[in-house]
Order: sequence, then C-alpha cells, then structure tokens
Amino acid sequence: MKDFIEILPNEASDAIDLIGKEWMLIGAADGDRANAMTASWGTVGTLWNKPVCICFIRPQRHTFGLAEVSDRLSFSFFGDEKREALAYCGRYSGRDGDKLAACELNYKMIDSVPVFDDARLTL
Repeated sequence: MKDFIEILPNEASDAIDLIGKEWMLIGAADGDRANAMTASWGTVGTLWNKPVCICFIRPQRHTFGLAEVSDRLSFSFFGDEKREALAYCGRYSGRDGDKLAACELNYKMIDSVPVFDDARLTL
C-alpha cells in the first residue's frame, strides 16, 4: 500500500463529474480472475452516516457474476490518457478474454480486489 495515499471520502473531487463525465472502471475478481467494466452511472455519498459508492450492473454483464461472489469492488478513475482503454473495457466482455491485458491496464490485487496502477483515484 506504499504507492497509495489514503484520503477521506469527502476529500474526493466532485462525484457527479467523476462518474458522469470521466467514467469509472468497476473492478471485481473471483480469486485470481480479475475483470473490470466501464461505467458512467452510479453515485457516491453518505447512507446512514457511512460513505457509500453505489453502482448498477446488468445481470448479463460478466462483471455482475464476479461482483455477486465478491465482498468488495473497486471504483477507479483515470485521466484522459486512458479514455481509449476505458472505451475498450466498455465495448468488450471479459468473458471472451483478458481485456485488461488487451488494453494494457496494469493492476495489483489488494484485499482480493483489482486496483489499477494508473488510476488517479480508487474507491
């Protein structure tokens, strides 16, 4: 965890722009098998005095099955230089191959969750 700086949830920049304009990768894993999907919907806020990040994943998506068996997910935000990689992750399914390798998104598994090296913010 030496490569990361922990911040409080309210120190993250504007969630509306983060999710709606910049997109995010929702990362999930089932053991060693990691996958991520691009999303531009969801919310970050407070629910019953706890910080939450809520996403919606269609049951047909490969990530849905991974999220169902996972205790944790990652929500990663990148700069414009990764826009093409995020577009790729939104178009292709991890069911058909390792799309993270195909678009050169490097990650580490932290607490059984994929955390992307080039993300500027990960929740």
